[in-house]
Amino acid sequence: MPFCPKCGKDIREAVNYCPNCSFPVANLFKEVEGSQQTSPAPASSVVKAIRTAPITAASILCLLIGIGNLILGFALFGLSAGIGGQIIAPSTPDIMKVIITVGLTFGIGTGVLLIVLSVLHLLGWYWLWGARVKGGVLGIISGIIDVSAVIIGMVWLMIMILPTLGLSLIAVPFLLPVLIVVSLLGIIMLIMIAIGWKTLK
Repeated sequence: MPFCPKCGKDIREAVNYCPNCSFPVANLFKEVEGSQQTSPAPASSVVKAIRTAPITAASILCLLIGIGNLILGFALFGLSAGIGGQIIAPSTPDIMKVIITVGLTFGIGTGVLLIVLSVLHLLGWYWLWGARVKGGVLGIISGIIDVSAVIIGMVWLMIMILPTLGLSLIAVPFLLPVLIVVSLLGIIMLIMIAIGWKTLK
């Protein structure tokens, strides 16, 4: 609501002169109307406009990878923990016991890492969907780990291939394609975040 610049009286209606002191105030209403027309958009509409197609694609990929990592993490954890007591027999040579223990420990640790990584992905998805910078940062961190998933999985398989040849032959056709897909999706997600980074707030 404009005020008369001479007497300070608030003017409730569009008039040419101040009703209190007769000072010309017609220009005040034109200035107020102009400032209202050029007022910034609400914050909610700004956020919606910022989430561009690359960021939307990155957030969806982040969600899919997070769900996949959660499933894979529980599977790897359960597989490594479940077979521990079955393949380490009293007659197993000591060197083989060490190899098996290292492999199982690595598998359990990787399963826990994938579960934690899935939580990072889900947080990244939530913040990316809102076009937040912290979502982009989490997406980059988890995407880099996704790209290295093939290496991590292959190390585990190489450690376990001698003491558990049968397990490895079963796991390779299942695990390796999943790891490759996760890595490729991670690369695409990183590219999408890089393309839409400037639109994050």
